Amino acid sequence: MRTYSTIETRNKFSEIIDIARREPVGISKHGRVVSIILAKEDYDRYVENEEKRWMSYKTIPADDVTDEIIDAIKKFELNVKDL
Repeated sequence: MRTYSTIETRNKFSEIIDIARREPVGISKHGRVVSIILAKEDYDRYVENEEKRWMSYKTIPADDVTDEIIDAIKKFELNVKDL
């Protein structure tokens, strides 16, 4: 991944946008990458994959929850109230 400083990005923005259509581009500030510019298609694919990942999590039917799990949840809720 190519990386540009914020100053280089300001000066070469149009060029960097063209590069980002082909590959992600890192933007660094004080020597550390803080942002990524990527093509809209890549972003859309990322969002779609994240939605699929979250939708793939299974839930536990209430009838399958054991007393041990219910007790752990109650203890957690009590501890959270103390914060």
